[in-house]
Amino acid sequence: MPTSSSVSTVVSQLTARFSEYDRIAITLAPEGSRSRREHWKSGFYHLAKQAKVPIALGFLDYNRCEGGFGGLLWPSDDVKADMDVIRAVLGDQKNTEVILGEAWEHDPATRELVLRDGERLAYDKLVIAAGAKTNYFGHEADWAPHAHGLKDLRDAIRIRERVLLAFEAAEREPDPEVRARLMTFVVIGGGPTGVEMAGAISELGRMVLAGDYRRIHPNDIRVVLVEMAPRVLTPFSEELSHDAAIMLKELGVELHLGQRVKQVTEGAVHFEGEKPLEASVIVWASGVKPVSLAERLGVTLDDRGRICVDEHCAVLGHPEIFAVGDIARFVPEGSEQPLPGLAPVAMQQGRHVARQILRDLKRQPREPFRYVDKGQMATIGRAAAIAQVGRWKLKGFFAWLAWCFVHILYLINAILNKIIVRLREPILATMVAHLGVRPGREA
Repeated sequence: MPTSSSVSTVVSQLTARFSEYDRIAITLAPEGSRSRREHWKSGFYHLAKQAKVPIALGFLDYNRCEGGFGGLLWPSDDVKADMDVIRAVLGDQKNTEVILGEAWEHDPATRELVLRDGERLAYDKLVIAAGAKTNYFGHEADWAPHAHGLKDLRDAIRIRERVLLAFEAAEREPDPEVRARLMTFVVIGGGPTGVEMAGAISELGRMVLAGDYRRIHPNDIRVVLVEMAPRVLTPFSEELSHDAAIMLKELGVELHLGQRVKQVTEGAVHFEGEKPLEASVIVWASGVKPVSLAERLGVTLDDRGRICVDEHCAVLGHPEIFAVGDIARFVPEGSEQPLPGLAPVAMQQGRHVARQILRDLKRQPREPFRYVDKGQMATIGRAAAIAQVGRWKLKGFFAWLAWCFVHILYLINAILNKIIVRLREPILATMVAHLGVRPGREA
C-alpha cells in the first residue's frame, strides 16, 4: 500500500461484537513499504486486541519473492526482527495467528491463499493490501541495478550508505573531475518522494557532512532533480508547485524539468539529444506499480496491473475478497479517474473494508466507499514544506509546522493506544472478578 495503513485500519475496526461466530479467518497481506515494523505495531495490534473471533494474520513479504533487485531482498536478521516484534505484540492474543510466508496465488474454489512453499491458508474473507513496488516502466533489468528505488526503510538506508561512501571517496580523490562526479547526486521523479529525497540529500551534504571533510566544500555538492513534467509536485496547485521549486533551489537543488530519461547506466543518466549526466548516486522516484502478486491472483486488472474493485472495495466477481491501497483500482462514482495511491486513501479504504466485514457478519447490506479528501502535504527540507487543504494553501515554515503537527499526532495516538491496551486487561479482569460482567454485555 503506499503504506500498511490500510491493513492497520482494517485490523483496528474489527471490534469485539461477534463472539457467537466460530471463526473468521482473515488473511491480511501487508505491503512491504515504509517502516513495516511500526505499521505492524500500530495496525495488527489493535485489530487483534479488539476482535473476539479467530483471525489469521499473515506476514507475507512480497519483496522477498520479487527477486532480482539486489537491495529489495531483506536479510534474514531484518525479517527475524520484524517477526519478533509482531509475535511479542500479539503473543497474548488467543484469536490471532502470525505466520511468515510468501503469498503466491489463491484458489477461489476452495477459498485458500497459496504460499510459495505450497502451504494453503483457508479464509472466509481475504484482504489484499500488498501495495506497490518501484516502477521502471519496463526497464527493470537494465535500470534497476543502477538507479536505487525508494520503497522501504532498507532502500533508504542503502541510499544513505551510498551517499556517505561517495563523500569518503571524494575526500581521497585528487582528480577534480572525478571528485565532481562523486559529489553529484541525481534524483529522478519530481513527486513528493523525489522532492523530499533531493532536499534531504542536499541538506545532508551541505549542512551536515561538508563540515566534517577537509577537502569538500558545500559548493562542491551537486544535487539534480529530474522531472518529465514541466513542474514538480503536479498533484498540487501551480502556485504551490512554483513555491516548492523556489525552496528546492534555495537548498541548492538543480531542477531539470521537462526532460524524459532515455537510459540509466552505471553512474550516468541519459537524455534524448543531450550529454549524459554523470553521478555517483542515482535515485529512482518516478513511480510505482502493484506487486506481481496481483497478476497471479486470476482477477480483473487494469492496464497498470491494479486489481479492479467495486464500490465496496471488493474484487470484481469475488465479494469475499477485498483489495485496498496501491494495489487496488477504485473509481469513485461520477468520476472517470481512479483514486491516487496516497496513504489517506488506503487508510480510509481500510476502515471501510473493516466495517463491511462486520456488516457481513450481521447480515446487513454493504455500504459504498466514499473518499473524503483531507488535503495533502509535501516536505522539502528543514522548515520548508507545502500544504493544500481544499482552497487553503500553506508554504514554507508554517506548512512545515503543520506537517510536523500531523506526524506528532500519529505518534501520540500510537503511544496512547499502547497505554490503553496495557490498562485494558487488568480492568477487564477486575470487572469479571467483582462484577461478573464484561464490556458490551449485560450482567
